[in-house]
Amino acid sequence: MLLISKAAGGDEKSFSDLAERYRPLLEGMSKKYAGISNNGKSFEEDFFQEATLAFYSAVCSYTESDKVTYCNITNH
Repeated sequence: MLLISKAAGGDEKSFSDLAERYRPLLEGMSKKYAGISNNGKSFEEDFFQEATLAFYSAVCSYTESDKVTYCNITNH
């Protein structure tokens, strides 16, 4: 069984492992899109929280019939 299938099925350890695997991607995207506002505040943390929520939602709604193509994020 795929790690994402286990996580989608409620296995907390699998979700934790998956989240740690994709954390660098979520952090990198957050840095890229956060920028700096006029008052000098970075929105990186806000973007990371939103990305994490989107990741959680995607994992929870995953079914094996989704036919997702695998991408190795360590090469990006």
